[in-house]
Amino acid sequence: MAQGGRQLADASVAGLDFGGRDLSKTHWRDMDLTRTRLGQANLEGAVFERCRLPAAVLAEAKLTATQWQGCDLQGALLRGARGERISMSECSLREVDAGAAHWTHAMLDRCALSAASLADAALLHSDAHQCRFEGTDFSRAVLQRFTAMDADLGSARFDATDLTQAYLAGARLAGQRLGNCVLLMAQFNCADLAGADFSKAQLRQAQFQHATLEGAVFSGASGLHVRFGDARMARALLDAAQFEMSDFARADLVAARLSALPG
Repeated sequence: MAQGGRQLADASVAGLDFGGRDLSKTHWRDMDLTRTRLGQANLEGAVFERCRLPAAVLAEAKLTATQWQGCDLQGALLRGARGERISMSECSLREVDAGAAHWTHAMLDRCALSAASLADAALLHSDAHQCRFEGTDFSRAVLQRFTAMDADLGSARFDATDLTQAYLAGARLAGQRLGNCVLLMAQFNCADLAGADFSKAQLRQAQFQHATLEGAVFSGASGLHVRFGDARMARALLDAAQFEMSDFARADLVAARLSALPG
């Protein structure tokens, strides 16, 4: 954990208002910040260790280089919060409202984001490792180069989400509706996408190698250099799909409905 700056430990500041204050490089340890107001505060370089922040307000706070370990932020308001190199480990972000937040190079390790809202947020070049996403809302979010390998995203919401160059290898996305999402160069290798709906999706250079796509719908989808090698695509629906110069080598297309595939 970072050292230096002001240190606050084993105390309660619940409900106090620190809005707009410069709290950069402050080290908070075992603090109770329940409903504390930190909106528009400068928290750059701050460390939060085993702190309680349920329903805290951090809207539009500056979070660059912050570190969060073992913190409870359930129901916190992070709308519009911005920052780079944000690190969160074993934190609860359940029911957090991070709509329109803008985070770059964030690292989320073993965090719970169940029922969290990231609608209209940007999570760029960021990594989520062993996180929980039950009911997480990614509507209209920009998740460019977002990595969530092996994540269970089956109950998350994707609506007009930008997943350009996202790395979702091994992810569980069965039954998801992804047709109106941006999926350019997205990687779904070995992912479970059974029954997923990619209708009219733009899939240029997307990768589905070894993925489970049984019963998936690609009606009207299109893409150049899409890779389906070794994918399980039995009963997939590809009517009016146009995949130019794409690879279906060893893909299982038993009972799939095909049209306009490359010759």
